[in-house]
Amino acid sequence: MDFAAAHIGNWSGYRRFQWALGAVGWGRFPVLRRVLPEGNGGEVSPEDAGEALRELADFSTAGVIGIRAELYDESGALVATQNPAFGGLFTMGPGYRVGIDDNGLFVTGGDDEELFRARRIGQRTADDGCAWLTDLDHPSRGETLVPTVLPGGASRLLTRSRPYSAGDFAYTVEALTKIFRASVEIRSPVYWT
Repeated sequence: MDFAAAHIGNWSGYRRFQWALGAVGWGRFPVLRRVLPEGNGGEVSPEDAGEALRELADFSTAGVIGIRAELYDESGALVATQNPAFGGLFTMGPGYRVGIDDNGLFVTGGDDEELFRARRIGQRTADDGCAWLTDLDHPSRGETLVPTVLPGGASRLLTRSRPYSAGDFAYTVEALTKIFRASVEIRSPVYWT
């Protein structure tokens, strides 16, 4: 008996969208702030869905929202994107975290001590699932052993920054627009699952 259904995104992408709404200014999106779920479950009334549609249209005109860092391998392939909703982290394991921000790639230990940071990175994998990292801009600092191999095992990695824009969230906006429109059209709530 579903009239419409849409996959809004994985939790990482959804949290990134919430971050973007906050970066633009939650004051512009009070209904979205109230009705977007923090977990599975809940519902949105057709009246709130109508207001949410207006707020989504407003968000789509926001333009540049902020700057994000990205990590590329030596072929130029994108291997990781900063998620500001999670402090830039993209890999976590027992006793370590790996992320990117405006200052490059970073690896921290269990006590959040920074073990490594660089914008241009050399990587040499070890047999035990670890990797030796080198700051290619400061090779005299030597290698740092970290408890994980960075994405794809590339021998060279590079961070770059580029603007986040409202268009980067088009998938989420389109999915939300679809379900909110359906709610308004048939006067039935949206149910989060």
